[in-house]
Amino acid sequence: MTTITLTGSSGLVGSNTLKALIPILDSQPETKVRLADRNLKANALNGQRMNMSFVKFDFEDPSTWASALEGTTTLFLLRPPQIADVKAVFNPLMEVIKVAGIKHIVFLSVQGAPETSIIPHHKIEKLIVNSGIPYTFLRSAYFMQNFLGNLRKDLVESRQIYVPAGSTPISLIDVQDLGEVAAKVLAHPDQYLNLGFDLTSDQRLTFGQMANIISKQTGQYIRYHNAWLLPFILQRLIQSDSFGLSLVMALLHYAPRWRAPSPLTDEVLRITGHAPTTFEQFARRDLKFVFDGSPKHPSI
Repeated sequence: MTTITLTGSSGLVGSNTLKALIPILDSQPETKVRLADRNLKANALNGQRMNMSFVKFDFEDPSTWASALEGTTTLFLLRPPQIADVKAVFNPLMEVIKVAGIKHIVFLSVQGAPETSIIPHHKIEKLIVNSGIPYTFLRSAYFMQNFLGNLRKDLVESRQIYVPAGSTPISLIDVQDLGEVAAKVLAHPDQYLNLGFDLTSDQRLTFGQMANIISKQTGQYIRYHNAWLLPFILQRLIQSDSFGLSLVMALLHYAPRWRAPSPLTDEVLRITGHAPTTFEQFARRDLKFVFDGSPKHPSI
């Protein structure tokens, strides 16, 4: 019996991973999926499937950890963006993971994590390696879906992209592609043991280029405003982001200006069997919905 536990299962990556896992589960009835999340309502319908269940799991409530992870074979682990203190949360969580006897951890990391010691993902990867538990690291490029989340307000209300990214091109990934990769790895863990994968589309774009693509694909004129770092952080705070999340957002967009361009890879094609989604395809498929009043695209 195999039990896959998905942390953050109602979030962007978790829900896309679950969507990609469902057809795999239909052909592997012996595999069980446990949706580990603090949001019961978001998972209520998913939990009606015979081989799927919901368990309460909150990264910020250690009392929920042991019962949620008990009996898990393979764990999909991510880091909620508001959690920056790895020592306070992930060190004790790793001890619970060891006691649970988990045999494989699939961790959602980011490109550049091995070389960037300042970011939490670097520290979490080291924790996992040092635990001795077999692992797979999914090192994601910049989410295209950030335009449906953290960047949506500026996009819709001001018709602009406002980030401190300069003119640095970055690699991108469609989270639907990421979810498909994660599902493949979770369903067939033995093929990916102790490996790390940089997951990207086949494009590297500046935010100015992205603004032009969004304009063309949606019919809305979008401009890119290269923000100064401090005003950007202040704006995020005004928009009700926490201070920790504001800093994460600043680092996400500012740090690539000072390091070598992130590589593009063919891992999405190799693992899923299809070419990765382009930013043009994403904008045409998803971004028109942010301008017509729709609360969310149905694929998310």
